[in-house]
Amino acid sequence: MRLVLPLLLLPIGLSAQTTITGRVLDANTREPMPYVSIGIVGADRGTLSNEEGTFSMAADTLRSTLQFSTIGYKTRVIGAAEVARNGVVLLYPTARELPSFVVKSNDALYERVALVAKALKHRTPEKARAYFELETHVEQQPVEVVECFYNAELSGAQVRELRLKHGRISLAPFQSTPGSERYFVSLNTTKAVTLFDLTGSDERFPVSPLQWTKAKAVKKHYRAELVATDEEGTDEILLTPRDSSGNSFTVNLWLRGDRLLAVELNCAKCIRHPFLPYQPEHTIRQVDLRIRQTWRTDAAQLDHIELAYTLDYLNNEHAERVDTRAVLHLFDPGGAFILPLFDYDQEQPDYRKILLQPYDSVFWERAPTLVSTAQQERDRAFLRTNGVFSGHRVDKDHARSSFFESNCAWWSADKRISLKSLPPPAEVARPASSELARSQHPLPK
Repeated sequence: MRLVLPLLLLPIGLSAQTTITGRVLDANTREPMPYVSIGIVGADRGTLSNEEGTFSMAADTLRSTLQFSTIGYKTRVIGAAEVARNGVVLLYPTARELPSFVVKSNDALYERVALVAKALKHRTPEKARAYFELETHVEQQPVEVVECFYNAELSGAQVRELRLKHGRISLAPFQSTPGSERYFVSLNTTKAVTLFDLTGSDERFPVSPLQWTKAKAVKKHYRAELVATDEEGTDEILLTPRDSSGNSFTVNLWLRGDRLLAVELNCAKCIRHPFLPYQPEHTIRQVDLRIRQTWRTDAAQLDHIELAYTLDYLNNEHAERVDTRAVLHLFDPGGAFILPLFDYDQEQPDYRKILLQPYDSVFWERAPTLVSTAQQERDRAFLRTNGVFSGHRVDKDHARSSFFESNCAWWSADKRISLKSLPPPAEVARPASSELARSQHPLPK
């Protein structure tokens, strides 16, 4: 009797696709470099380093070449195998030439700013996938983490629309006085992100010099100064508002010719801002706001947006210092997630949209999130021990609060039978929960 053994045909060209983890450091100081753009040469896939310079991404170690770029440093291209082997990538600062004197009135600078504003206004709309990460601390205690993936629609410097793929939330209560537990929730921060238009005028945000396309108008409202020029021909221009009342941003622009590479906007003690208190009798004051937008070095498309703000929140009895940091990473230009078959009411805030979905463990295991920093790991351990979760593998029971309940009606632990109807936006803004009646959140006007 003969046994016939089937032949297994193995592919000759085996892929060396693997997950590469490394850290980006300043070559001179060995300091970690946050939010460095990391891409695969010849492909649209990429990621960002976290605030400690650490990154993780899938790449073919036999064929792929990685590109590391950020403002003020020489772009570096390295083979994926070398990055995987060494684990550390050093970036060298570009040599900066400081102006020998300050030009008090340089009309050419105002012309350049106006031309950049005009170019941004006429850019063709684009699409990309987006990852959003937000963290909030109250009096230095972690109280909130929100993570979401979206399909994004871009137009120039503005993210016009974010359509939710998946999201998850972690919250921990904080106590101002014994027995007084409250939550701080950023119900609709991504709405503020889509409302912000660098080239537009909106009373909910401080004034930006890029809202004007005429040099004379820019000069009327701002003083322009050339800070430095680096060896790659990138100019840093500082625009200081003539109005110092808190209505305007102080702005740094990084331009290479007429192309905008990055912009950073800062406003201390802002009078104009997009945040509202949870209750009408509550007050927000001392708002410091920072927004930084960075474009891809190999294309005129937004790469990521950093958002940070601090504020004092005053209710009837207490005042707390709130510190929120967020980043929106735009990746896979032209790509899109397959969205849920049902559509969201776009007027509903982020939280309600996230609560509408059950947890997708497969998606989150593979999702291209940023690597957590050591501080984020400590914060999330605290939230796991002391917090409540929505949109996670195991949602803790929130029967006492309709605000936290799932929008899905369940037949069993793993089978949904229907979707609950969402309350109108007015009701969402005021959850009828005795516990959350004392909660607070920043909410775009």
